[in-house]
Amino acid sequence: MIQSRDQLRAKHALEKIELFQNQKKPIILTDKDIKSAVSGLPAMIHMNGLGHAFAFYLSDIKNFPARAALVDAVFDWLKNHSGVFQSLEDLNSLTPLKAITHSDLQTYQIAQQEAQAYLLWLKKFARALLTANDDKGD
Repeated sequence: MIQSRDQLRAKHALEKIELFQNQKKPIILTDKDIKSAVSGLPAMIHMNGLGHAFAFYLSDIKNFPARAALVDAVFDWLKNHSGVFQSLEDLNSLTPLKAITHSDLQTYQIAQQEAQAYLLWLKKFARALLTANDDKGD
């Protein structure tokens, strides 16, 4: 079966949102926190760039675990499914911040565009599927 790149983005984004929905303890991500993080990241990338946005979202993961989960989802897409970072060495040990700092300008710009396109789907699915306002697991 042949699928467009946009369909592949949508499929991956839906899988991640469903994973957030079905998460188990110890880390509890509320639907509200996930939707908030998903809503804010595209604008932050647009205004500050992918590297700054990732660094900010990873700066306080103890208090904002939804942000870290979102960076993980976006980076999983970029690293393992989009092919953006395939040219970088040590792909298996690559982290979001290493990928940003070790890539050339063209790869960085492509990663930024691909992240934005992916986040469109993640944001749509978060709005559609994450409807609870309370912590899960209560």
